[in-house]
Amino acid sequence: SVGLDLPNVEAKILETVYSAGYPRIYLTRTSPLLFHRGEVNGFSGKIEDATKEIILSVDIAPGNSGGPIFNEIGHVVGVAAR
Repeated sequence: SVGLDLPNVEAKILETVYSAGYPRIYLTRTSPLLFHRGEVNGFSGKIEDATKEIILSVDIAPGNSGGPIFNEIGHVVGVAAR
């Protein structure tokens, strides 16, 4: 098994973040990879009981689910869930 040495990075309030994914675009045959930029607006829940959520101003649509939310230097700070 190969281990990954990933940085432990947390999002910060008003930090610029990006979403990446393949949301469905109506009237097209394929869904291209799209990126959206926004910022972290707040947090809810607790990391201890797996309810922590990042509140963002980034466009998230069906097709982004499971995709990364990353900061300006490319560190993943979250995963699109809704």
